[in-house]
Amino acid sequence: MPVKYGLGFVFALVITAAGVTLWLPSQSGTDGQQQAGLPSIEITDAYLNLPPPGQSTTAAYIKISNRDQLAVSIIAFETSKAARVELHEHLHVDGMMKMRKIEALLLVGLQTTLFQPMGYHLMVFDLASDVVLGDMVNFTMTLASGERIPFQAQARSLQ
Repeated sequence: MPVKYGLGFVFALVITAAGVTLWLPSQSGTDGQQQAGLPSIEITDAYLNLPPPGQSTTAAYIKISNRDQLAVSIIAFETSKAARVELHEHLHVDGMMKMRKIEALLLVGLQTTLFQPMGYHLMVFDLASDVVLGDMVNFTMTLASGERIPFQAQARSLQ
C-alpha cells in the first residue's frame, strides 16, 4: 500500500513541475519572437546601385526591422568591396535638398525603417571595379552595443 501512495505522489509532483514550466515566462525574450529563434534585427530588400561609368561612389538601400521592444542604435556600416560606407540622410533646408552624414541612427523598438532615395541611405565610396550587375555584395552593420549584423545587397543598375 505505501508504494501506491509513493508513486501517486511522484506522479503529482512531475505533473505540477511540468505545468509550472509551461506557464513561467522564458528568460530568452520578452516578445515571443526571440523565443522562436528569430533575430531581433532583420535586414531585407538590400540593394546597391552600380555607379555611373567613370565613377566609384554610389548609394545602397535597405529595410531594417527592429523586432525587439528596446531601441537600438546603428553606428556603422562596412563592406570589403569599398573604401568606406557612411550613413547619410537627405534634408530639405531653405528650399534645397541637402545630404548629410549622420553618426548614429536610433531604431525604435518594434518598428521598420526604410532606407530609400531622398531619405536614409548608405553612401558607398570607392566601390571595387569588379562589382558587376547581379553580384551579391557582403556588408556588415554595427550597433552601439558592438553587435555586428551581416547582410548582402544585390548590385543593380542605377535607376
